[in-house]
Amino acid sequence: MVAIAVTGIETLQQRMAQVSRAFRLTAQAFQRVGEAQRRRIIQRVERQGKDIHDRPFAPYSTKGPIYIYGDHARRLGRQSRGAAARRFAGITGGQRTRMGVKYASYAAYKRALGRKVVDLAGRSRRMLGQLVTARPTESSVTIGVFGEAAGRAAGHQRGSGYLPKRQWLGATKREIAAVKAGISAEILRLAGHKQPNPQN
Repeated sequence: MVAIAVTGIETLQQRMAQVSRAFRLTAQAFQRVGEAQRRRIIQRVERQGKDIHDRPFAPYSTKGPIYIYGDHARRLGRQSRGAAARRFAGITGGQRTRMGVKYASYAAYKRALGRKVVDLAGRSRRMLGQLVTARPTESSVTIGVFGEAAGRAAGHQRGSGYLPKRQWLGATKREIAAVKAGISAEILRLAGHKQPNPQN
């Protein structure tokens, strides 16, 4: 498991004094705030290739060569595996060999997939697809990866073995400001003001 907690205690104390001490956020409100931040994280990682400090991720490895099979190749029989590899090589421009589809490096492989930035997405988006919000309360919500991709998510976050440190899970200064704005909007909603929850 790798996760962060989005809290709003300080902002709540400041804004609650301005509205009314009678108003308290619900777990559902923090769920909405957390979902908005989850979407920001995915957008920042996939589209911009940036970490929580708003810096580009460490580049993909240029060491090689590497060999990769096509979709589901490892789960198929020998003949089907070869057919899958041929299809994949034709689509991506890799070189078909007995060991699989050959690329000069992992960086070259990602370029062959059309990736413009280090997006940590992989071909199946397994890691980012398992990023979820969990355990919402009246003062916080947790955003993290809890499934089978948790190990890889933690490896990127902290650096592990061949994975360089890429701190993707968290919030940039701009995202922190957006989270605070979202909490404020939820409080105003409780006070009877119709304020949309900021998504950016």
